[in-house]
Amino acid sequence: MKHIRCKECNYEINYNPSVNFIVFCPNCLNHTYLECEYGYGPVVPCSIFLGEKEIGIVTQKGYIYTLETQYSDEIIVLKNQYLKALEEAIEIIKSNM
Repeated sequence: MKHIRCKECNYEINYNPSVNFIVFCPNCLNHTYLECEYGYGPVVPCSIFLGEKEIGIVTQKGYIYTLETQYSDEIIVLKNQYLKALEEAIEIIKSNM
């Protein structure tokens, strides 16, 4: 278990690191942290967390990147690839929280 402080509200967030992951603050709901293999390897699968709770995942099949999240009943096909797909997923999650 690791800890990070939210840049917006200074809330201490606990999270379990993995290879590719995004963390949102459970207090203010802002995107707080992104860690991935950008430049070294695949950026997916990428888990998305609200604090310690997993709320979504970005995956890839061929050239298609998708987002599965509890905020949508459907799998969302992303318009972008690689790191831009993760940034797109962050924006989608933010707009649906």
